[in-house]
Amino acid sequence: MVYWLRFDFPGEKWPQRVFWVSLLVNIGVLFSPLVDRPASRGELALFLLPDGFVVLIAMIAHNQALARSVRAQLIATVVVFTAACAALLALVILQSSAST
Repeated sequence: MVYWLRFDFPGEKWPQRVFWVSLLVNIGVLFSPLVDRPASRGELALFLLPDGFVVLIAMIAHNQALARSVRAQLIATVVVFTAACAALLALVILQSSAST
């Protein structure tokens, strides 16, 4: 998803930066204790939600020409992504601590 952003925004540098930041976040998640067992389909969202979070933050930061309402919607989406990431990570941590 993040790789294809550079084709949607040709000539801009921020999609490339977002790709590298998302790659670092995904590597961090991959080597964390959260994925110490075979992943189910639901646990693959551990990689998607942080990528969406990074993309939304970059879009808000780099697009100063956005209308105020669009910026407010993006900020609300970041809040929802933050809550979803926190809930998903909490469930994974609780499940892994309960199984040990």
